[in-house]
Order: sequence, then C-alpha cells, then structure tokens
Amino acid sequence: MRLARERLGVAALAGDRQGQQTRCDSGADGHSPDEERAGLVSARTSAKPHHERHRSGGFPTRLESLSIQTPCFFHKQESEHVQPTAIDSKSKSHPNERVAFIQACWHKDIVDQSRKGFIAEMANHGYAESDIDIFEVGGAFEIPLHAKLLANTGRYSGIVGAALVVDGGIYRHEFVAQSVVSALMQVQLETEVPVFSVVLTPHHFHAGEEHQKFFFDHFSHKGEEAAKTCADTLNKVRSLRRLDAQQKAAC
Repeated sequence: MRLARERLGVAALAGDRQGQQTRCDSGADGHSPDEERAGLVSARTSAKPHHERHRSGGFPTRLESLSIQTPCFFHKQESEHVQPTAIDSKSKSHPNERVAFIQACWHKDIVDQSRKGFIAEMANHGYAESDIDIFEVGGAFEIPLHAKLLANTGRYSGIVGAALVVDGGIYRHEFVAQSVVSALMQVQLETEVPVFSVVLTPHHFHAGEEHQKFFFDHFSHKGEEAAKTCADTLNKVRSLRRLDAQQKAAC
C-alpha cells in the first residue's frame, strides 16, 4: 500500500511538470509547452526549426555584446588625407624647408639650364630662391656621395642631382650614368630623404650650335619637371610622416 502511494506521488509530480522544459533538453527554446499551447508564444517562434534557432549547436551568441579591438594602426583618421591630391603652399605652412641642388661642372653651361628651370618652377610652389642651396662638384660620379653627406645633416627636405654624361670616346658613358642614378636611389632609400635625378646621357652628343640649343632647352625642361616632382613628393612625404606620428601617438 505504501509502495503504491509512492508510485502515485511520483506520477502526480511528473504530471505537474508535464508542460515544462528541462535545462538538458537540446530542443529547449526558453518557452514552456504550456505557454505555446495557450497561445502566449507566437506560432512563428514555436514553429521555428531547431537548426534555425541555434545554428551553433544550441548555444546562441550575443554578438551585440562583443567589443572587437583592432590594432591602433587601423584606426581611421577622419581629418587626414593619406594621399594628398594637391601641393600645399610651402611659404605659408613650411617656411623652414630647404632643398639642395648638386650639379656637375662638366658641360656647366648646359647643366646650368636645369638649375635655372628648377629654381623658377619651385617658386610656383612656394619655395624662394633662398630656400635652395647650390653645390657644385667636378663630375656626375661625385654627386651621390655629396647627396648622402647632405642628407645626413638633416638640413634638407629634398636633394637634386644634375649632370650631363657624354661619351668621351674612352669608355661607355651609359655605365657612369647608370651607376650615378642607382647610387642616388640608394641614398634616398638609406636616408629617407627624397633624392631627384637630372643626370642625363644622350645617345649622341656634338658640341655644335644645333646640339647646344637642343640640350639647353631640354635641360631647362627637365629642371622644371624635377621641381614639380620635388614639390609634390615633399608634400606627400610630409603628410605621410605626420600620419605616422599620429598613429604612433595613438598607440
């Protein structure tokens, strides 16, 4: 008789919990079957398949509560343009910038035209003639060393080398020109001071009047091109360095 009453009590207890879900039930959706039968839970919710409710195996993740930390160098700079599109005014914002112009003395009358063209065009970008220091060396081969020594002083924001390398009838002038230009590239990579080349070598050079006129005009034009490239590069390098400083400060 006592055993029958215990069985009856267990059955009644089970009947009282018939409409409840257990925590170990992988199909539990947080609502009891009693609520669903009573219409307290929308049919859409109660009818949603298990694999749609919990795609990760029954343990949903609250993504909205996560805070994803990104490295500081990925932070967007709202007020900074990484790639400047216009040359700003040096005379207004960067009065202390200086440029070094190194020129070889061989065929000086021709190489002088690149210097004159360079100075005239730099004035259009806010650089006065007094902002440009002129250095003369014997030939093109001496330019890279002077460029590196000047770069190491920290005084100059940019350096230009100019020379006319011609075939003297003894050796191949292309070797000299290539060595000089490669060395100038190495200088700027090692010192992080922009270096620009107006070191030119013609296929054929004659000291006649026609050739003289052509190279006078050509070197003047190349000097102007170097000035435009120099001013634009200095502006972009300045902006990139400012951005790098801001990123380091943020870190």
